[in-house]
Order: sequence, then C-alpha cells, then structure tokens
Amino acid sequence: FCVKNADVVWNVSPRIAEGRKNLHGINFSDKQKVVPIGVWSDKIKRRTFAEIKNHQLLFLGHLLEKQGVQLVIDAIPDIIKKIPDFHFLVIGGGEYDKILRNKVEIMKLNKYVTFSGWIKDRKRLDRLLSESAFAIAPYDPSQAEYTYYADPTKIKDYLSAGLPVIMTSVPYNAQKIQDKKCGYIVNYNKESIAKRVIDLMKDNVKLMNYRENAIKYVKQYDWMLIFSTALQSL
Repeated sequence: FCVKNADVVWNVSPRIAEGRKNLHGINFSDKQKVVPIGVWSDKIKRRTFAEIKNHQLLFLGHLLEKQGVQLVIDAIPDIIKKIPDFHFLVIGGGEYDKILRNKVEIMKLNKYVTFSGWIKDRKRLDRLLSESAFAIAPYDPSQAEYTYYADPTKIKDYLSAGLPVIMTSVPYNAQKIQDKKCGYIVNYNKESIAKRVIDLMKDNVKLMNYRENAIKYVKQYDWMLIFSTALQSL
C-alpha cells in the first residue's frame, strides 16, 4: 500500500526493489530510489596506524546465531598459533550472548575474548572501534533473508572508523568492498575466517593499505552527500 501510494520510495539497497518484484509482484521501478545508509564523516575520530591495536579484531551487533560470532571463536585456536597476542572484542548483546560466553569458557579462551555488552555512549563506542585493527561480519548465508536485502549499518560503522571488513558474501556491497581492497569475502566456516585474520594481522603493510582504502571508500556515504543527491533527484 505504501509503495503504491507514495510519490517516491527510498530503499537502502538495490535488492529491495528486486525483492518486492520477485516476492510480491510489486514493480514501481520509476519511483524507487536507492538511498543507502550513511555516516557523519566529520564527526569520526580515527587513529593513526601506530595508535591501533593491530592484533585486535572487532565485532559489533546483535548476538544471534545467524551473525556467526561462534565461528570466530572456533577459529581462535588456529589464529593464536600464528598470532599469540590475538584479541577478539565483541560489542553487543542478545539471545545468543550466554551461549557464546559459555563457549569461550569451555574452550578456555577467556584471555583472548572480551564481551563488552551494548555500549550506549557513542564516544566510547567510536573509541573502541577506532582502536581495533579490523572488523568482522560473518553472516550465515542460510539465515540471511533480511540482511541479503538490507544495507547493514555496522558495515558502514566499521569502514568509517577505518576498519577493513572480513565478511561473508551476504551484504549486497560485499563484492565491491573486496574489489576496492577494504575488505575480504570469506566462506562461512572457521578455516576461511582464520586464514583471512592471520593474513591481515601478519602483514602490517597490507593492513595499513586496507585501512586507508576503507576510509577512501566510505567517503561516498557521507550523509550530506547522500541527502544532497537524493533530494536533487526529487
């Protein structure tokens, strides 16, 4: 009803129009425009490479089974063989929180994993993002119906803080992020995750380049630029 009667529809990803057509037979291509999730670039405080914890991996988000954090935990024993001081910072909460904490306890990985819970203070959150080396978004492809059509906010949060992203191929822009060398696409298994984490953490030159590429890539998603473009097209 809304799509049919609105003058203009702003979709956060190109897959939304595709989904409406394929799943519901709704096709108003002339009024549907892609207006992606953005970032406030001028409010972001980034750290120099010398200031970051270059062996810290970060996850931010709702803790559900389909988010794949358990695979990162499973990969830690292989990662620490090559990166002994590896650390995994998990920011967020949810129904899978206790299961993940118990898993870390059982695997005796407490020294390598920190669960911070949800952080409502945006300045503190930005600080924790900026001090990490890179981030991860290992969505389960078999349970990613929503994410497949969306434009996950945390991907933009990661990139805007200068964090390259290791992710599965679920987000619509995953391939472009990999092509721009500010992220990697991995398979949904612990071996693929461990390989990419080790690859980035053992090569400071590559990590530095990927961090610079992340900042360059995300500039196109400044909210002022997005709104200006979207409003001019009305």
